[in-house]
Amino acid sequence: MMKFPWFNKKSNHQEGLSWYRAWIADGIAVVRDQQRLAASELATAQRLNAPDLPGLLEQLEDEGFALPVEDGFLIPWDQVYILQVHSSFASSLPLLELPPATSASPVLESHHSLADPHFAITINRWHDGSGRTLPVKHIHGAVIETANGPGLLSQAVWTTLQHINAFQRRSETERSDLFHRRQWGIIRQSALAANARLDDFLYRTVVITPEKLAIGLRHTEIGGMRVVEVSPSFTGAPENWLEAFDNRRDVPNRYDFPTPEGILQVLVTPEVQTVLSQIKRLDRRRVAGSRAEAFVVNPFAALGEDAAHVIDPEQFERERERAGLMFDRFFAHIHPDAVGYPEQVGLRIETAQQADSAEGEIRWFSDDHELEAFINAVERTLTQLPPAKAGGLRFRLRFAQSAGRHCA
Repeated sequence: MMKFPWFNKKSNHQEGLSWYRAWIADGIAVVRDQQRLAASELATAQRLNAPDLPGLLEQLEDEGFALPVEDGFLIPWDQVYILQVHSSFASSLPLLELPPATSASPVLESHHSLADPHFAITINRWHDGSGRTLPVKHIHGAVIETANGPGLLSQAVWTTLQHINAFQRRSETERSDLFHRRQWGIIRQSALAANARLDDFLYRTVVITPEKLAIGLRHTEIGGMRVVEVSPSFTGAPENWLEAFDNRRDVPNRYDFPTPEGILQVLVTPEVQTVLSQIKRLDRRRVAGSRAEAFVVNPFAALGEDAAHVIDPEQFERERERAGLMFDRFFAHIHPDAVGYPEQVGLRIETAQQADSAEGEIRWFSDDHELEAFINAVERTLTQLPPAKAGGLRFRLRFAQSAGRHCA
């Protein structure tokens, strides 16, 4: 770790001094005086001579990518990965002289059983991306040093290391079977994305901890009424997931699925459990009529506040469009005369063609009797809606009705 303290304002750097860049556990340190570095960090220090470097560092600080430290700046590793795909810094990031990307990835080893308080996940060795053992000299944060020189770990590998480090620092109250399984589910997903290798126990212990749900939609018409079937799923869900979900009257903390390799476990987080429980309350996962429209228009209101964290709005929009569940919307439309009195009353009807566009047309009422018949028909439908939603529609209808009477 660096030996200098943090502070909240920029330093007054002396002119003419060089900048030194070093890899440390927390990120990239760029300092004026390399003696500010610890002995282990000093070995990675390199002098940077680019004249545009001070301007880049101040810009990184101004935009929140770098933190001011005594006599320099610190760029956390998480921010480094963001900067690599940030178009505004594509031409200036090479000033930091980052090492080339490497495909190196860890080989994970387990100790004790998941039920044991001392269960641990450690890095046994490293491989080169294709399975061959990779001798490692040093690791400085997200930079790994091998016989081929330093290399920047992929973001997936760095994330996996962070998960493992956090797991090793868990408290005594968290050393339980349920916590171990949930955390292993998170680490496993990250490790697979990082191309990490697993020992036999970890490979066979498949735990999925979904934090997001994908909502599938299918609609039919029964007796002239639209019926929408809701199918929750998630990444890595077993083929018989929906069958297991439907066969239980409740939503447990854990589902077990036998496989040829062993047991696949699905651990349900509290937020996901809440949303699944709301779906479970639907009759055979179906909603009909006005309830179906309300669900399709705003599933987050229908499934509770946790749905905002569990359901991806963009995924739901795509699924709604794929299923052809676009509802027409209507608005009162009044055409006044030269002095402001309404000459015609009609409806502007918008028919959604895609999630982000709509086509509309105006249909005029021929007389007050046609307008009154329309309002009465909608009023009968409104009795099936929640009071809050019905109230706003009634206001618009009565406004149109009042305007229509002035046309007589």
